[in-house]
Amino acid sequence: SSTDGSTGAHAGTGTDPGGVSAQSYVHTLTPIMAAVTEQIDGPIQQAAELFTEALRKNGVIQAFGSGHSEALAMEIAGRAGGLIATNRIALRDLVLLGGSPIELLRGGELERDPSIARKLYDLAEPDPADLFVIASNSGVNGSIVEFATVVKQKGHPLIAITTLQHTGGMDSRHPSGKKLIDFADVVLDNHAPYGDSVLDLAVANNDSPGTFSILLGNGDGSFQTPVVFDTYYP
Repeated sequence: SSTDGSTGAHAGTGTDPGGVSAQSYVHTLTPIMAAVTEQIDGPIQQAAELFTEALRKNGVIQAFGSGHSEALAMEIAGRAGGLIATNRIALRDLVLLGGSPIELLRGGELERDPSIARKLYDLAEPDPADLFVIASNSGVNGSIVEFATVVKQKGHPLIAITTLQHTGGMDSRHPSGKKLIDFADVVLDNHAPYGDSVLDLAVANNDSPGTFSILLGNGDGSFQTPVVFDTYYP
């Protein structure tokens, strides 16, 4: 995705504004990772204690994330060599487990629909001892906020993984006006910038069929001449 000068690789990090490079990317990530590690003695420790308490009660770690945030849920549940007492909840459960038509998954509006949250929860068949981890950078979509609502109504501990900068700059898409962080017992801030991007980089369809373009940023909101690639698809 593309970013403007306020969220690019050089924003507030001291990165050389000479454009996109591996060096500028690493230089941008270094203070972000340092800020994340500062949570070790606070929220991260609190989250670890909630994990431990749930597992000692024979609970399961229930992980949910929609869109790209499902990747974090995949890191928690189902990995070879990972924690066994885990379960990943995904939007496609509505089809694979709940009998909904596959057409439900087409398009990007499903994660904004609060009405699906309770069914997702029921399909997971949680135990009262289970702990929930919900990942969402924006923390404002209807399904995420409603799912968090249900989790807390059922009395489960809830850990939210989000970016406070991004969620703080967004309006809730839930009828209540609330966000994921309003329900969490512990909030882990991944410190991603608003816009969920740190590089001035754009990928676009080209005018010619079967091609796409990559535009590297100059670090000032402008972009270099597009580089066109063939998709080898008509």
